Amino acid sequence: MSDKLDLILQKLTQMDSCISAIETGQRELREIMHNIRDRQDETDAKLDALTSEMHERFDKTDRTLRFLESDFDVMYKKVSAHEREISRLKRLGQ
Repeated sequence: MSDKLDLILQKLTQMDSCISAIETGQRELREIMHNIRDRQDETDAKLDALTSEMHERFDKTDRTLRFLESDFDVMYKKVSAHEREISRLKRLGQ
């Protein structure tokens, strides 16, 4: 009977060791998951900041492009007017 009890005690001790190892592993996994979530939050914040910055840059580029298009339109009109005036003056000079 004592041998059976010793065997049961040995098995229980082994199971206790296994359970302790599992609990330690679970704690480590929880810590890893916590760190991953923290890093994910940091990454999300950086991505949001980058997205916001890119929107600002694209908006600024869009405004600049519209101003340039407007300036080119004005320049085109002025060049056309000058060419007409030069042609008119050439005809008068002949």
